[in-house]
Amino acid sequence: MPLGVSIRFFACAVGMLIEIGSVSPSRSLSLLYEEPFRIVQDFSRREHWKKMALRAEEVSEFAARKGHLRQAAVFDNLACRAWHAQFHYGKALRAGVRGRQRAVQTRHWAAAAYNAHCVTRVYYDLSSYRPAVESAAEMLEYTARVRPAPGVPEMRLLAGNVLVRAGRIPQGLREYEAALAAAPKGNYSLISLIEDQIGMLRMNDGDGVDAEAHLLKAFQIRKAHAPASVGWSYNSLGLLALAKGDPAKALPLFNNLIDALPTGMWPTLPHFGRMRAHYALGQFREALADARQALALSRALRLHHPFGDEMQIGAEGAIQNFFSLYVDLAASLQEPEEAFLAAQENRAASLRTRTAADEAWRSRLPEAYWEKLTETRQQEMLYIRSGGRNSPENLRRLRLQLAEMESSAGPEAVAVPSSMKRLRSALEPGETLIGFHLGDRQSWRWEVDAREVTMSVLPPRRMIAGLVQAFRESVEQSRPDHIELGLKLYNVLFSKTNPSPKLWTVVPDETLFALPFSALVTSVAAAKPVYLAQLRAIRLTPTAFFFSVASAPSGGHLLAVGDPISNRADPRWKPDWSRRLPSEPGPMELARLSGTEVEMDRCQRILGGKSLRGADITMEALRTELSAKPRILHWATHIYQSPGADLSPVISLGMSRRGEIEVLTDADIAVLPYVPPLVTLSGCGSGRGRLAPGTGLLGLTRAWLMAGSQAVTATLWPVLDDDGYFFQAYYEFLQGKPADSPAREAAYALQRAQIEIIQQKTVRSRPTTWAAYFVIGAI
Repeated sequence: MPLGVSIRFFACAVGMLIEIGSVSPSRSLSLLYEEPFRIVQDFSRREHWKKMALRAEEVSEFAARKGHLRQAAVFDNLACRAWHAQFHYGKALRAGVRGRQRAVQTRHWAAAAYNAHCVTRVYYDLSSYRPAVESAAEMLEYTARVRPAPGVPEMRLLAGNVLVRAGRIPQGLREYEAALAAAPKGNYSLISLIEDQIGMLRMNDGDGVDAEAHLLKAFQIRKAHAPASVGWSYNSLGLLALAKGDPAKALPLFNNLIDALPTGMWPTLPHFGRMRAHYALGQFREALADARQALALSRALRLHHPFGDEMQIGAEGAIQNFFSLYVDLAASLQEPEEAFLAAQENRAASLRTRTAADEAWRSRLPEAYWEKLTETRQQEMLYIRSGGRNSPENLRRLRLQLAEMESSAGPEAVAVPSSMKRLRSALEPGETLIGFHLGDRQSWRWEVDAREVTMSVLPPRRMIAGLVQAFRESVEQSRPDHIELGLKLYNVLFSKTNPSPKLWTVVPDETLFALPFSALVTSVAAAKPVYLAQLRAIRLTPTAFFFSVASAPSGGHLLAVGDPISNRADPRWKPDWSRRLPSEPGPMELARLSGTEVEMDRCQRILGGKSLRGADITMEALRTELSAKPRILHWATHIYQSPGADLSPVISLGMSRRGEIEVLTDADIAVLPYVPPLVTLSGCGSGRGRLAPGTGLLGLTRAWLMAGSQAVTATLWPVLDDDGYFFQAYYEFLQGKPADSPAREAAYALQRAQIEIIQQKTVRSRPTTWAAYFVIGAI
């Protein structure tokens, strides 16, 4: 939710920033910027935000060309605030980051604090709370360097909001109290806002009485002294009424909010609140009308989000509750196509935005980006080697710096429409797309083919999640009850589905990303299970609107990378590494994968191409081989699982020529010069990752798709290091197949390999061996 700092803060903050003595000791230089500042300030008073932003950007650019970086930083802050007031978060972030950097460079700590404040607000509004915490800490650090400290109440208020949203409630409350103590007595907009935030915190804690006291106090102050901001009280009191189970009381409050929308509030919020009130009152048609209006507004806002995964994932998660309610509304009113579109539109929007972006953005990254990338890789290794004992804060700070540089270099967002017509044209005859949406009270399944969309009701997410967990554990452990559990779960998820399609393209939701679909049991014949893999090829996709795009012409061959060296038996292992590691093999010291030699040989005999093995695997060698544009990149190497739940796994490259263990991170993958259409990750648990609301599975599979790959084959759990027979069958089918839909062909190839292993009737035929593999990619 946007913070809603009053317009008065704009004038006060920039007034303190622009004090001539603080900008420059040179009076003549100060005079140069007095008139531009007066013009910008006048635009601010009249709320001409676009004119203010453009003028501030113009003066900032002029000052930077003249070498006046302190003045440029001030106008960067003004531009950031003006863009933020228009919800142009991408432009606001660029201006704020640029201004913060210039201010720090010239030790203009007041300007650094205000630019950090604006950047933190962008992160907060986009629900990117992890970077918001980092940015807020910088903001307070810069503020402490200035005497008298600028904007203390506003800074403390924002820090409190960020900490509360990040789950650090006691620290956040202390910041609220500090903000209230420092607030000038006549600044009614600020005081009411602090009271409002304390009330919202109490409401979320379940203390309705204390919450109401604070929220009513804020309302009374606004009514008496700041009527332009009274809409914020309508919103918070409406939310309190909903939390107390009184939607009839909430509805008129949201109606008042729509009539008195305050400056700085997302235009979607009142419609979302009123939608919830209508829904709770059983007024589903009225709720759906509000949902449609909120959706139209959110589409427009999305075009102004920053380029970069960190921010976009946060924004997707923030509005996922809205989309979930929208799905329930449309489905309950028997609008299957509208419900399906709502379920898919927000999902993986950041993935679609990145893959639709102009690839030239990588060439605009500054030199410092590559230095930070190397430092990030080193910190990632130190954190993994420590087993999570080291603090990940430095690593997260580096990742934030990378994200900010990517955002500054990235293109403007483009609209990626959710087109049913395009979806149907992408499905081949004999293919059905099956989408899922898991809900608290009930879940939904859609089947989409060339003719129609059908919809079915499923049990709530809690029941489905329990069945998925029990079934997966049984398959991994090769327990005989996997047959009974697999049959039960299949009937729950796929009862009354069309039996004719040869290919199912499945859009999972939440826990379903962890489900080994191929091992589900469709029936039992002659006391033997019939697995889903024996009847259907299965392609997973993050969203129904992630479509294959024309890939750059490739060399058509395979590049295999495997058998890395990651232990002290290698002569390149540096003595200082041995001293820093425990005597027993640690998390960064792994045995060689001897079986991968045979695996790579078999793959190469089928598809031709090259391989990088053992000591030949380096980052430089990988980049060189990728420049030849192979069709398939096959990884037969270790996967290091990060001990941090919010960090992705990394791929082992063995040791560099400097004798240091080297890895490939998701950040490295994002900026590779070329990514093949099909990537295979045969390492243990390569398909693991955390689940993000509205986005789906985060990890290495998504990193490759984000970088431009059309399909990734990975594993849900560790698999045995064998002789590569599985991939021999897999690649034999892929040989000579058209490359226009890599994910579809990979799904058919995976099914063939699984069937061959099942038919062997050996120890390999157990699902724990073949069901770990899955294909995820574009349609």
